[in-house]
Amino acid sequence: MTRRTALALGGAAVLPWWLAEPARASALWTGDPALGTNVFDGIELEPGKITVVNDPKGLYGSCFKYETWGNPDGSKARCESRGLRNPDGSVLRLNDAYLGAVQYLGWRALWNPMPTKSGSWIALYQCHISGESSSQPQSGPFVLRTLGDGMLHFQLTTPGGSTPHIWNGPLRLNTWQSFVIGYRVSRGTDGWVEFYVDGVQQTFTNGQTRYPCATLWGDHINHKWGVYRSGSNGDAVADAYLNSARLATTYAEAVPGGGTTPPPPPPVTRYEAENATISQGLLETTHTGFSGTGYVNTDNVSGAYVQFAVSAASAGSRTLRIRYSNGTTTNRPMAIAVNGTTVATRNYNATANWDTWAIDTLTVTLNAGSNTIRLTATTAGGCPNIDYIEVA
Repeated sequence: MTRRTALALGGAAVLPWWLAEPARASALWTGDPALGTNVFDGIELEPGKITVVNDPKGLYGSCFKYETWGNPDGSKARCESRGLRNPDGSVLRLNDAYLGAVQYLGWRALWNPMPTKSGSWIALYQCHISGESSSQPQSGPFVLRTLGDGMLHFQLTTPGGSTPHIWNGPLRLNTWQSFVIGYRVSRGTDGWVEFYVDGVQQTFTNGQTRYPCATLWGDHINHKWGVYRSGSNGDAVADAYLNSARLATTYAEAVPGGGTTPPPPPPVTRYEAENATISQGLLETTHTGFSGTGYVNTDNVSGAYVQFAVSAASAGSRTLRIRYSNGTTTNRPMAIAVNGTTVATRNYNATANWDTWAIDTLTVTLNAGSNTIRLTATTAGGCPNIDYIEVA
C-alpha cells in the first residue's frame, strides 16, 4: 500500500558556522527537511515511517529519517520517498521534456542500524522508471544496493533487461557518506552516468569514469531514497538518514557542502596481468574486452595465483581494483595477499560470460617502495580470468 503521511517535525537544529551549507544558486530541486515530506511526490510505507530528526552524529543539522521493519507475512518491506516536488507543490516530472539534459543528484546518507543477511538484497537509493510498458523492465535504470555481502553495488538496468553491477565498493555503516550521480537524460545510446563517493569520482567496470547507458524509458523517472529490502532480511528495524539532497545541472551545485568542479580522481597505476608472475596458468587472448595484450587464465586448481609487483611512493591505505571475468556459474573465490599476508578472501561470482568483465574494489595497506599483491585461488575451480589490477 502506498500513501502520503504527515511528518512529525523535530526541533530545528542550528549548524555551527564551519558545517553550514554555503549559499548557492538555485538548483532544480532541494530536499529541505524544514518542508517535511512535501518535498517528495509521495512516500511508500510498507511498513515504515519518515520523520525529520536532528543528525544522530551532531554534524549536519536536520535530516530525514527512514525507518522500516518486517512485514508480518514475511514479504518485502519498504520505507521510501518517491519523486520530487517543487516549492509550489507541483510535481517535478523528469520526462521527455528533459531529454538531452545533464543532471546531477547529490546527497548525504547514513545507514544505522542496517541489519543484513548474506544473499538478501537491500536497495538504499533508486532511480526508478515509471509508466513503462509490460515488455520493458519494471525497475532501473540505477540502484544502489547491498546483497548482504558487506558491499555497496551500483546496479544498472538496461531497456533490454540486463542488470549488471557496474561499480562495487565497501558498505559503510554508521558514518555519513556523500554521493553524487550525474547522468544525461536519454532514451538511446547518447546517455551516460557518472558516480562520485565522498567527493571522488569512481571508476566503473568498463574501466572508465563515465558509463554509456539509456536513462529513460516509459514515461518518467523518480528518485527514491530510503530502505527497500527482501523479506528474507528478517524483521529487525532498519534506519536510513538523508541530508543535503539536491538535484542540479552541475556537479558543483549538487555536491553536499558545495564545490567548484569535480575533484580529479586520485592517481591510478594499472598493472596488467600479462606482466605479473603466474603460477599454474597462462596468458590468453581467446575472449574479448581485455586491456593490454591479454589476460591470465589459471589452471582449475586451488593454489593457482597471479602475483603483481606494485610500487608506492609512501606507506598507507590504497584502493585496489581487480578486473576479472567468470564465465562459469560457480563462484571462484580468491585470497588477496599483500606482502605475503592475506588481507581478504573475496568472492568472484559469474559475469554472464567470459567476454564480460567486472571490477572488485577493496582497500589495502602498502609499504613505501616495493610491494607484492598476490591473488590466489582457494577452490578447485581456480581463479577467475584476471585482466589487470589498479592501485589508487
